[in-house]
Amino acid sequence: MSQTKAQLIAGSSTQSISASNVVLSGATSGTVTIAAPAAAGSNTLTLPTGNGTAGQFLQTNGSGALSFAGAGKILQVVQTAKLDAFTSSSTSFTDVTGLSVTITPVAASSKILVEASFVVSNADGGRSMYFNLVRGSTTIAQPSAGNANDATIQCNTTGPNFNIVVAKVQFLDEPTYTLGNSITYKIQCKTDSGTLCVGRRGDRSNELSISPITAMEVSD
Repeated sequence: MSQTKAQLIAGSSTQSISASNVVLSGATSGTVTIAAPAAAGSNTLTLPTGNGTAGQFLQTNGSGALSFAGAGKILQVVQTAKLDAFTSSSTSFTDVTGLSVTITPVAASSKILVEASFVVSNADGGRSMYFNLVRGSTTIAQPSAGNANDATIQCNTTGPNFNIVVAKVQFLDEPTYTLGNSITYKIQCKTDSGTLCVGRRGDRSNELSISPITAMEVSD
């Protein structure tokens, strides 16, 4: 742009645009100037579509796309509480019905803290049971050994079938995502034998425990 200055009228305020800055005039008095650096390159900054929420600030993805974020804050919390029991005799990992949570990040490059807690037992006495944390269709929170029975959590019930174990998961995930798209986290399970039970004792189907899973968006 040349050194000439253009003025645009919008409502009751005036915007002046020069070669190096943009001056925004208030409706009654005062101005705000947005100035480019003296030796600016060819850069484009794209503003987010919304207004953000109180306490957030603008951050860039390094390519000029701006989004709202909060400094090290919990931006949102989503929880699903499974109120019934689940049983399975599968020796391959299968979804625990209802033990999943979906979250839609509101800021770019957030981390997601996932927590789940549930009681497990086996209707056939002492057995080994395995649980995985899964994002979409990708198993996460895994040990590095790569063995067939590696899992996010391993539980073993010994003795009679009323023996129960409290299984807990807490994992800070760093997913790659596009703003506006949702992310689903879920728990999968398998047993080496017998009937695995989530949310109840193996011998008492009428005595249940709640099984919550929570996803928290954490800003950088």
